[in-house]
Amino acid sequence: MMIADTNVFKVNPGANEVFNITGITLANPAVVTTPSTANLRDGDTVTINSVAGTGGLAALVNGKDFTITIVSAT
Repeated sequence: MMIADTNVFKVNPGANEVFNITGITLANPAVVTTPSTANLRDGDTVTINSVAGTGGLAALVNGKDFTITIVSAT
């Protein structure tokens, strides 16, 4: 479960973008849902911050960098 105001920060060189997260799974690998995948590309590196909720998810993802694969456009 997630609480609002969770953010993904795109950290590729030259990028300074913030994307909201509307959902994230506990699967491995996790599936993160954003309102839009515009300006996100396969292979981008992102940092996830401000995740709160139950199940220890916050400790697993907050402040960590991840390389993304776009599963589907939202």
